[in-house]
Amino acid sequence: MSYYWNVLLIVLLPFVLILAGHWAIRRVSNARELVIWTVTAVIAGICAGLLAPANPAVTLGVAGFQMIVLFHATLVQLFPPKHDGLVEHGILIFSAASSLGKNHALVLLTGARVINTDLLLRCAAVLSVSTCLVVSAVLLSRLLRALPGARLPITVFGVVTAAVPLVGAFALALTRLGYLETTKTLVSVIAVTTNSQARLAYLGSLVTGVLIALFVAKVLIPRRRAWRASGELISRRIAEADYRGALLTALFLPAATLVPTGVSLYWDIVASRPPSLSTAVRVESGTDRAVHLGLAPLMDGNLHRFVWFTDTGRPVRFFVVNRFSKTDAPGVVFDACLLCGDKGYIQENDQIVCVGCKVRLYKPSIGKHGGCNPVPVEDWRLEGNAIVIPEESLMAGVQLFRSETVAATGAISAAGGQHMAERAP
Repeated sequence: MSYYWNVLLIVLLPFVLILAGHWAIRRVSNARELVIWTVTAVIAGICAGLLAPANPAVTLGVAGFQMIVLFHATLVQLFPPKHDGLVEHGILIFSAASSLGKNHALVLLTGARVINTDLLLRCAAVLSVSTCLVVSAVLLSRLLRALPGARLPITVFGVVTAAVPLVGAFALALTRLGYLETTKTLVSVIAVTTNSQARLAYLGSLVTGVLIALFVAKVLIPRRRAWRASGELISRRIAEADYRGALLTALFLPAATLVPTGVSLYWDIVASRPPSLSTAVRVESGTDRAVHLGLAPLMDGNLHRFVWFTDTGRPVRFFVVNRFSKTDAPGVVFDACLLCGDKGYIQENDQIVCVGCKVRLYKPSIGKHGGCNPVPVEDWRLEGNAIVIPEESLMAGVQLFRSETVAATGAISAAGGQHMAERAP
């Protein structure tokens, strides 16, 4: 869910700032028409983004159109027209929705063919963050009415934030069409501008936070003082209503704006990080040229990772997991598969997850051949209360691992050390 919050915040926050400035100089005369314009523009924009051909000429035209829309939004702030602004509102919404329609996250969402829990959670994330951003736009427009001097700077900031990625897309399209020569400087500019949306979105949230603080200092506190100082009943009630309206804005705007930012930060810092492998316990062969592992500590249902070294120092990672909860049925497999290589596996609840492709495997399937299942270790056996793995069986897995992959498992414990169980990231 946090992924979709992050995507929508990055794409839509600049347009939230622009629309707030747009409605700060107008009043909604007909709420029903506004809703119709908004819904129509959202549907049309998303469809346009989804259906637009992925070729440089179309990209060039779309980027040019969006840049004209943004330039017009700035002119409107300098020379406010007398009409109700619904047309400009619809065009801005269409432009934002078309940017969203081109995003791969929405393509994944609309391309789903099965209605399941994951799809419902994704839709809930899209609806919730969209609601937060709509509330942010409404409250920001009220805030900018009370701070008219901030209206133009906020609009210009939103326009620049939305335009920077378009500049990169525009230059890239011109390069692909052969109108610009590909140089190192141009490639650097395209890379910086097209990958700047996340940083600009965070900067927009920071600017919004500064604006809220300014609103509290310049509007909320003086209105509270005016309310407290009012003596006559009617003027006191008017002052109280003004103060309470400002208080609602000051209370709800941080939540509507900063909550999506917090979720986006969580995605960037925590949720999007690749899972890390647990520590691999180093094991060595006995005098019988086989590895002996005590059975009882390994039957707790957790993934236990080990590493064995050949005589030439090549590492071989493998893990043991009990495949059934009510009986001892160990699975002994290499920590690698034929499809994704030596990226390894982690455990999440009762599933074993391939780090490479994120496929989830139920523990009863561990030890079987095929697909993204870990490669089985052959010819291991149970002797009393121990798992015995011959060196020849482990040597068969040498080609699955690169010599540098040991570092990915973390520090290696001494032979006979405590077995480390896999934990979900």
